Amino acid sequence: MQVLTIPWPDGASWRQSVALDGRVYRLSAQWNEIADCWTLDISTRENDPILQGVKMVGGVLLSSRIADDRLPRGWFVVTEDKPGRDDMAMNAELLYVSAV
Repeated sequence: MQVLTIPWPDGASWRQSVALDGRVYRLSAQWNEIADCWTLDISTRENDPILQGVKMVGGVLLSSRIADDRLPRGWFVVTEDKPGRDDMAMNAELLYVSAV
């Protein structure tokens, strides 16, 4: 098992490509001012959506409820219970925990 910290660029939204379990994925996150939360999207390298608009809450396996073979086999986890607008760059982390 390996734990990878996903870099969190500053700003209210971002998109980046990251290699997980031998595949490249496009991750994006957006701050939702109305819901007062961060949301996460995961797409294939070709930008085909796999998972969209998942609320980022600490201690929750963010991709565990989605049955899609295109997802990496591990889990995405946030380290802060309810990360605020500025917490992800300063106090919280988005982690990917590999399944093996």
